[in-house]
Amino acid sequence: MPRPGDIVAERLTGNRAMVIRVLSPEEVTCRFGDGRFEERFTFELEQALSPLASLVSFVMSSFLSPSGPGGLGH
Repeated sequence: MPRPGDIVAERLTGNRAMVIRVLSPEEVTCRFGDGRFEERFTFELEQALSPLASLVSFVMSSFLSPSGPGGLGH
């Protein structure tokens, strides 16, 4: 369950937001980068990766995909 101050990402859009208030175990209030406050259900959110973790994940996925460098998908 997210706590106030946690950085989360919307599962569908990937938009990052900061948890401002936990209304219930299922609902939180978030502040998005453009300044808007919105309520979200916790199943719509996931913990956001740090910028370094996102970069490492991207690089590793390119090497592990079948069409990546040295892959057979060409």
